Amino acid sequence: MKQLLLAALLCAAFSVNAQIQGVIKDAADNPLAAATVILLKATDSAVIKTAVTQSNGSYSIEAAPPGRYLIRASSSGFREAVSAPFDFSGAIVSVPVVLDRKSGNLSQVVIRTTKPVIEVKADKMIFNVEANSSATGMDGIELLRISPGVLVDHEDNISITGKSGVQVFIDGKPSPLSGRDLSNYLRSLRANAIEAIEIINNPSAKYDAAGTGGIINIRLKKSSSFGTNGSVSSNYQQGKWARFNNGIALNNRNRLVNVFGNYNYNNARNEFDLDVYRHVLDSVFDGYTASVTHNRSHNYKAGVDRFLNKHNTIGVLVSGIISNDRNATDGITYIGGDNSSSIDRILVSDNRSTAVRNTLNANINYQYNKSGTTLNMDADYGSFRLRNEQYQPNEFYDGTRTNLLGSRNYTMVTPSDIDIWSFKADYERDWLKGRLAVGMKSAFINSDNSFISYNHTSAKLEYDSVLSNHFLYRENINAVYASFNKSVSHVQFMIGLRAEQTITKGTSTGHKKNGSGFAEYNEQFTRRWLNLFPSGNITFAKNPLNQWTLSYSRRINRPSYQDLNPFEKRASEYGGFKGNPALKPEFANTFSLVNVYKTRLVTSLSFTIIDNVIVSISDTLNGTKSFYAPKNLARQRNVSLNSNYTFTKGKFTLTTGATGFYTHNRADFGPGREVDLEVVALTCFAQPNLKFGKGWSANLHGMFESPKLFRGTMKQRSFYMMNMGVQKMFFNDRATARVNFNDVFRTAEFFGTSDFAGQYLTAYAWWDPRRVVASFTYRFGSSQVKSTRQRKTGIDDEAGRATTGGN
Repeated sequence: MKQLLLAALLCAAFSVNAQIQGVIKDAADNPLAAATVILLKATDSAVIKTAVTQSNGSYSIEAAPPGRYLIRASSSGFREAVSAPFDFSGAIVSVPVVLDRKSGNLSQVVIRTTKPVIEVKADKMIFNVEANSSATGMDGIELLRISPGVLVDHEDNISITGKSGVQVFIDGKPSPLSGRDLSNYLRSLRANAIEAIEIINNPSAKYDAAGTGGIINIRLKKSSSFGTNGSVSSNYQQGKWARFNNGIALNNRNRLVNVFGNYNYNNARNEFDLDVYRHVLDSVFDGYTASVTHNRSHNYKAGVDRFLNKHNTIGVLVSGIISNDRNATDGITYIGGDNSSSIDRILVSDNRSTAVRNTLNANINYQYNKSGTTLNMDADYGSFRLRNEQYQPNEFYDGTRTNLLGSRNYTMVTPSDIDIWSFKADYERDWLKGRLAVGMKSAFINSDNSFISYNHTSAKLEYDSVLSNHFLYRENINAVYASFNKSVSHVQFMIGLRAEQTITKGTSTGHKKNGSGFAEYNEQFTRRWLNLFPSGNITFAKNPLNQWTLSYSRRINRPSYQDLNPFEKRASEYGGFKGNPALKPEFANTFSLVNVYKTRLVTSLSFTIIDNVIVSISDTLNGTKSFYAPKNLARQRNVSLNSNYTFTKGKFTLTTGATGFYTHNRADFGPGREVDLEVVALTCFAQPNLKFGKGWSANLHGMFESPKLFRGTMKQRSFYMMNMGVQKMFFNDRATARVNFNDVFRTAEFFGTSDFAGQYLTAYAWWDPRRVVASFTYRFGSSQVKSTRQRKTGIDDEAGRATTGGN
């Protein structure tokens, strides 16, 4: 009952009747469309709310606190006018305003225009921060929360219209930061430093075709001020285990050089508990694992930009992560027959592993910008080194766990080396009264992976040539693109085409059983693709308060390098993870229709067809063994309807959203191994935020998810979660202290069921989300210094594939 009540509260639609309304006309009684209307306090002319008139000249402003107000109206070519003061007590008030046309010599007239809060263009939506008076004092994360179609959850993860995997750009260049580093940077940005936020739902051909999450570009205000600034931050979390993160960032800028850098240290223990019940053939496996990982990592970035002149800049950037993980997993599995409730055997598998990761990225960048013509070039190198060692014992006892029946113990050493080289160039200029963009990119990837397995026999280690393997993977991606956008009257359009050639080669060597002996094998595969990725948008903007955008894009999602690795990562004798070198990339075709109504309500309808969709499926191996393995489904169809609404009243802001979607997964892996699952699901959220006096603010975040599909063949149960927090600003907004309480009701748990390949499975997972989080950030130095050039290196897509998968 509590879940249903919370879901109803979160998914409730908010309907607010306009209380102050009117019509803006000229002296000839003609209505004025797209005129700017501002509600002011009569006592001090403070800006309360802003609106834009519709095509019939009408405007409406949502309820304001009782008081005495003025309406100020302006439009291009007309003199600004202010209404007589009026009292508002909660009833509907009509305040018409008449504007007089400017007269005199046109050469002596200065025309000033005010940007609307939301602009819709063919390829993006623009949230003009300066035009929204309620944005004053907010930081970058808070501004994203009230941006149309953008959702920021309690852990600062960003999605657009329900799609994750969003890339964040700063001044048109993707930021190399991610996770908490990106969150800390965005919180350091204040509203008075941000000009606009651009939401790009379906990126054009100039962007890498990888990923389906969309792009958010934060445009900073331009400043030529020089000096030094920076920030220090500290974060402490306490759940079942403690976690803390400390960081510092510095930036120094003068007329010729900008030097910048940051460093973060993370020390955290994370717990993940998993209970899995499996019924396969004539056996039942009831397993329980508790896993605790202790992570210590150093994250650094340093760079320098040299301003050759006002049009040319060259820069160098070095970043990396040094990480050390230690994992302890205690597991026990009760094994019995399917026709008996008795326990025949007990398997104890207490794993211990260590992993050392060392990543290094180096980038050289050149940028030219003059009179609307830009050229940007990047040369990159990335090095990824992973050293993992795992001790995986399997001790079998009788049903009473008093007698040891036998054991099979392994030690596995898995070094992995990945090297990436990339070069890309992007050129843009005005052309045919529109904007033309062309460019190219080439990337080369070498992945060298070894899996060395040892058996523990008589207290000695014996090399297992059958389980050991050496996997080499080579990949070359070459891409060219062109895109063009233009506005004609009230219609804006963008068309683009990207072509990507991919050449891959994999080689797996080792030994396999051959009769009574062993034989060497050398298995190779080579694949070549040439894929086209068209994209296009068209926006109808005749009425600035009711705009429509129709778009299409084709995208690709390539498998991670670890998912292509055929090695087996074991959790016990009966389960683990196994890579799949036969994985193909997935291709998504997305059609969407987006409506922005009165700048506050954003509704989108999307239809996506994904071919060769990659999912991790719990499959059977050698009869009763179960391994999660990445596989390609034949096709996935997804239809989604998303709506986001932002309501602001004084110091109170409420962002709500709901997404309903239909998903259909289909695949045929042979007799008895078919997949044909469909589900209609709903997710919704509410994020109220209230500002108090003297820098205090409080917020809540609640979300609900109905049952949905997970990992291709699993049906996930519904769940909900609630978080709350309070924030205080100090020292003229230079310092921020926050305290959050996450997962207040301890409801963020996973439960799912699967029935595939003769195996019925239920899974329950818990990951210690309930915790108290305390953080402090202090920003020092000049706030007028222009921020560092945030730029994405040319290998970020490939680097992401090096650090994911295989889990």
